[in-house]
Amino acid sequence: MPINRTHNSFQQLGPRSSEGLSNYVPTRSLVDAYEPLDPRRNATILFPGDINPYEDGNQIFDPSPGSKTPDEANVSYDATCTGYQFKKYVLKEDRAYNTRCNINLVEIRYADVLLMFAEAENEVNATPSPAAYNAVNDVRYRARPADHKDDGTILPDLKNLSKEDFREAVRRERRVELAGEGLRYFDLLRWRTAENALNATVYGMDYKEPGTGEMKTIRLETRKFNPSRNYLWPVPEQELRLNPNLGQQNPGY
Repeated sequence: MPINRTHNSFQQLGPRSSEGLSNYVPTRSLVDAYEPLDPRRNATILFPGDINPYEDGNQIFDPSPGSKTPDEANVSYDATCTGYQFKKYVLKEDRAYNTRCNINLVEIRYADVLLMFAEAENEVNATPSPAAYNAVNDVRYRARPADHKDDGTILPDLKNLSKEDFREAVRRERRVELAGEGLRYFDLLRWRTAENALNATVYGMDYKEPGTGEMKTIRLETRKFNPSRNYLWPVPEQELRLNPNLGQQNPGY
């Protein structure tokens, strides 16, 4: 066993049927953010009905409520609550060492740098510049399948967008390219859009109700974000006591 295994991504992200804890799972909102035919969608997310890539043979991942499988949604604390699982950062070879995994964790990726540049370049110009287009299109080009790299039929290049439409395109690109990498919440804070994105009900997969066949959608919770409070974190009380020059506590704490 390699001695450089240091973290537990398989345990945290893997499905219950493969001895994972399903602690972090995709939401329906993330699933719906991908463009049609975007290959990153299936590379990032394990969907109901997919072959479980962490098992030998053709075991189907079936988290449908009422399925009676180990992965049945919400059947246990360690089963997916949305019906989806992350594939990203989950390798079959790590199952045997699921608390000491071998996949590299990201500090910063070149795709993140390109998308930050594209976003900044768009904000300082009246219209999207060629450099901004080139940066985001480089990310999209990398994500295309090898046999579609140059034909533009899958993830075509962005072009002819207004400043506002380019801004929204880059924000969506960040969401799907960097999914599961711990950046989304801080992007929403930085854009000052958290009250729009986070004051919402969280949904999961569609499924057929056992017995009736009626189509339903997993509904988890309704989240709240208070913009007058939650854009800032509290200043630690100990720091306020140590340094009166820090002033008062942030509003709402």
